[in-house]
Amino acid sequence: MAAKKQVVSRVVVYKDDAGEWRWTALAANNKKIASSGEGYRNRLYAWRQAKALYPDDVVEWGSS
Repeated sequence: MAAKKQVVSRVVVYKDDAGEWRWTALAANNKKIASSGEGYRNRLYAWRQAKALYPDDVVEWGSS
């Protein structure tokens, strides 16, 4: 039996405490279901990576 696909409500790109950009995918209940796992120096590159993985979902900027 195939695993049930988690529905992504939104993806947030944000700046972490080390000054790097990351993304986090959130479910409708705001629980984290995926994250970038690494930080990026460039915020646009982090956004592009999130959008490439979640092309049909909302990718928004978090607080920086």
